[in-house]
Formats: sequence, structure tokens, C-alpha cells
Amino acid sequence: MAHNMVRQPAEAHHENKARDILDGMSRYRLDPTSIETADPTPRARGGQGVVLIGTLTQPGTLRILQLVPKKFEKLLPKFLEKFICDESNEMQLEALEKIIPSGPDELVFEAFKRLSSEARKKDMTGKLKELVFEGFQELFFGKKVAVKELEWPRNDTEESARFFKSFVNELSLMASLSHPNIIKFIGFVEDTKKGDAWIVLP
Repeated sequence: MAHNMVRQPAEAHHENKARDILDGMSRYRLDPTSIETADPTPRARGGQGVVLIGTLTQPGTLRILQLVPKKFEKLLPKFLEKFICDESNEMQLEALEKIIPSGPDELVFEAFKRLSSEARKKDMTGKLKELVFEGFQELFFGKKVAVKELEWPRNDTEESARFFKSFVNELSLMASLSHPNIIKFIGFVEDTKKGDAWIVLP
């Protein structure tokens, strides 16, 4: 129908405003290639989309794994666990540090250095060691996440504009909430051309 093909000035204004809000949330924007869903079977359905379980990796994570000899790859989690639980393993830490590349993987390298610094603290409690170990696991193997993939009605201009506005409102609300009893918002994926609208949660 004609009214679905031509955007009214008010609709365009609201969409532009929503786009401005989304642009202001750029720190939450995720690269879709950093999220891997090994099992495409939805864990839940509801509303306008489905929920999948995936793994979110940091830039450089795959490159780090490529530098680890295959025969040691399966042993790495156990090695890290032993290292974090044993304060005398500073030499092993320095050896592990050498396999972390700098340059294009600088962000991962800096994250590793911060974790290394925490691990060296002599007064670290068992709980802190556990948190640092989790940090190492996420750095090397990624973080398990729930990916809510929404169905974007791109074929209907009016419905598409309404959906985009609603999507941005939901993202904005989730990013503004901070409470121990509320699931922490990790980020989002949005691509108008591909019709991608994802919300990523722990």
C-alpha cells in the first residue's frame, strides 16, 4: 500500500532522533563477527524474536589461540587454574606473557597485563583469584552470552520505523539500569541493511 512506501516527515524525525540516541551508545555496539553461536537452535522464543546461546570474544582472542601450540591448547584452562591458585608461579606467568602479541592485539595484551598484575598480588583472597581466573578464561576463550535476535520487519517502511524506535528505546533503557538484581546489559548489534537487531546479555 502507498502509505507503507512513503515515510511521513514526523516518522522520519522520530527515526532520526532514535538514530542519534543509538549513535550515542556506540560503546555498546558489538561486531557481529565477535559472536559465535555454535548451536543455532533457539533456547527461547517470544515477542519479536528468539534467544540463542553464543560466545563473545575480544579482538585478538582467536589470534592468541593460533599462537598456542595445538598440543597445549586443551591444557591451557588447567594451566591457568593452577597458575591463579599458586602464588609461586610468577615464572610461568612471564612465559605465558611472551605468547601474547602486541601491535594489532594491543587491547588484549593490555587486558592480560592488568590481570597479570592482579594475579601477582600477595594479599589476593580466594574470591579475587576466582574472579581473575574468570577474566583469563574470558580473555582466551570468550564469554558465554545470551543473544536475543529480533525480527526486523524491513519490508514494511512504517512497521520498520516503529520497530527501530522501539529497539532503540529498549537498548537505551537497559543501558541506563544498574542494580545487583538486574541482568547487566553487554551490548547490541544493529545493521539496517541486513536486518540485524540483536541484544546481548550475560
